[in-house]
Amino acid sequence: MGKLSIREIEEKIIAEDRLDDSFIELLAKDERKGVQQLLKKWHRRKEEEKKAHEKYVLMTNYEKKYRNLGFQHIAGIDEVGRVI
Repeated sequence: MGKLSIREIEEKIIAEDRLDDSFIELLAKDERKGVQQLLKKWHRRKEEEKKAHEKYVLMTNYEKKYRNLGFQHIAGIDEVGRVI
């Protein structure tokens, strides 16, 4: 396979949720500045997605606990604007 253009790489990164490890390795070895910037952007996006998922898991911890105990209706309270 010949070298992909930076535009082609960008399109592939945007279109695919999961990139093959060998493709990521190829990008890491590519010396073009544009490719390195795309790779950094992709890694940042994946890290943000991971953090968002971890936050979601943490935030739903209580809900899961009480659903497992048989509760069907669970309410929460938003503390935005709370003065301490």
